[in-house]
Amino acid sequence: MLHPYEAQTFGSVSSEAVSSVALLVGPEGGLTEAEVAFAHRHGFSSVGLGPRILRAETAPLAALSIIQHEFGDFSSS
Repeated sequence: MLHPYEAQTFGSVSSEAVSSVALLVGPEGGLTEAEVAFAHRHGFSSVGLGPRILRAETAPLAALSIIQHEFGDFSSS
């Protein structure tokens, strides 16, 4: 889950620990505290993209680029 105030980044996640990725991006203005808590209860971890807050339509593209760079392709088989 992309969270603008999270210190953990994709680079700090061990690539050996990742077997798949599901990306949760909130709306402009961010997710509510209740939505963040709900996502955490359902297996999402929070990661940040650095000190800049990106627009809702820009953040997923940046995150997907970083995911591809850090973890490569995931096989569906």
